[in-house]
Amino acid sequence: MSRLPAELWEQIISHLNASHTDLRACSSVSPTFRFAAQALLFADLMLNTRVETGRFIAVARASPHLSTHVRRLALVVGRVHGEIPALVRGCAWPKLRELELHQVPLVVADAPFHALCGFLAMRTVRELTISFTPPSAASLRRFLGACSADLDNVTIWHCEQSESSDAIGDDFANLTHTIAPASRRPLIRTLNLIRSSAAASILLDPLSPLDLAELRELHLDRVDAPVWNVFLRETGHGIEKIYLDAHDALHHIDVSLLPSLCAIHFTNLSTNITGFIRGLKPPNGIRTVFILISDLDVSDGSLQKFGADFESAVVERLTAIERIVVDILFIQSEMEQVEVDAVLRSALPELSGKGKVYTSAGKVAG
Repeated sequence: MSRLPAELWEQIISHLNASHTDLRACSSVSPTFRFAAQALLFADLMLNTRVETGRFIAVARASPHLSTHVRRLALVVGRVHGEIPALVRGCAWPKLRELELHQVPLVVADAPFHALCGFLAMRTVRELTISFTPPSAASLRRFLGACSADLDNVTIWHCEQSESSDAIGDDFANLTHTIAPASRRPLIRTLNLIRSSAAASILLDPLSPLDLAELRELHLDRVDAPVWNVFLRETGHGIEKIYLDAHDALHHIDVSLLPSLCAIHFTNLSTNITGFIRGLKPPNGIRTVFILISDLDVSDGSLQKFGADFESAVVERLTAIERIVVDILFIQSEMEQVEVDAVLRSALPELSGKGKVYTSAGKVAG
């Protein structure tokens, strides 16, 4: 996009309307750049309402090449339910790579459900984000089973059952007969499970629709659920990077199940981080620890208090550490980068003295 002529940008900005599906923005651009303008406008498409979806379908039927520009498609399925079959079957999607499906009503007998499965069958799709309302184990299994290509990134939201976590595995085991195993299951390389311990159980099932053998990055949420160690026992051997919320009960995670781990990404500031690191036995291959902190008041000394225990844990346990990256989103005070560096040098004196402390702006000088 950055290589587009300045004239094109000016014309698009001056005529662009709120809806991606309105072609007036493109038709107002000079003929020389009209095709490029259409490609730009339709590359990232989000359809929130039935009106928007209906308009896009009409436009795509009149100009079939427009849907061929779409690389990322986000659908609020719960609002555009009735238009899904026409959207999937009435348009060409040869470049579709990222697919986001929100508020998906999992009703297997429904025509829109089968149409959405057609989206997943497209071999160009590499990144998938889905959220379900309401959740259904059998339907989620059937839905994920429609995937045909290997996936670089999968995110599953809000897929919790009303039953207790202890009962989830048994419930799903009783549903394995509902779908036949594929001859070759798509591989997942990055998996984000947000409030989705139920989805973890489905993916662990012997008849799971997706293959976790090459899983390299994992984002866990609500790690107090017993299912996580069961999940890691089957998948943790190849995981190289893990994302954790420091407010979760990280002590529930059996770190011995992550022998290939080389990077840890924490959000929020908590002593749970130190506890997690102390659970790691040297030697290990962890080279990077990333901590994202928001809403921090440096005047209360919380970072300094955290830093002392954290630093000793890192020095003691992470013998291969190369960098500690600390990103601080200051909400309560405006600070210059030099002040941020000073705070981090004060909180992590030994590590910063060895040149191992970084921010997003670069290395913090010791």
